[in-house]
Amino acid sequence: MPKILMFAEPLTSVMVHHRNAPWYLSKGYRIPESRHYPGRPMTGFELEVKTEDIYPGSLQRIPLICEQCGEVYTLRWREYLAKLSNICSACRLHPDNCHSHEYWIRRLVSEAEAPECDICGETDKRFLVLHHLLARSNGGANEAKNYVVLSANYHEAFHRSIGTKSRATPEDYAAFKAKETK
Repeated sequence: MPKILMFAEPLTSVMVHHRNAPWYLSKGYRIPESRHYPGRPMTGFELEVKTEDIYPGSLQRIPLICEQCGEVYTLRWREYLAKLSNICSACRLHPDNCHSHEYWIRRLVSEAEAPECDICGETDKRFLVLHHLLARSNGGANEAKNYVVLSANYHEAFHRSIGTKSRATPEDYAAFKAKETK
């Protein structure tokens, strides 16, 4: 489950169908039995559910509150499940939004006085990239303390060293840096 976002509405109406009926029954919702198919739940009607109980595969749009601007925006439920931040797209795409990766690339690499690779000291900005110390998928944020500047080669080598299935942690990076700077 993603980090908790602020729902604009605690309850949502959903359409019950054959795929999601078992899900809602398992969550404790009462669904009447079908008149045509005894023993099966009725489908094709609206059910009022808690927003956090929506069926995982649902395409239902839900209203959320942006933590940065406070405006209500909508997102499909299954996109919500994969979401890592509670910021609307308008705030996320704004060039001066300090929560965007692009902002930190500009601030720590492109517009920085003398950026350099944390491992090899490379200073040519064309070859420098930002690396999240704690992967976004592990709850890492887009903020200065979660970034390290690396050359593109060392960034690639780091990710190859931990494998594609693994998510980066600060400890992984510290071990990699120690090995590379021996």
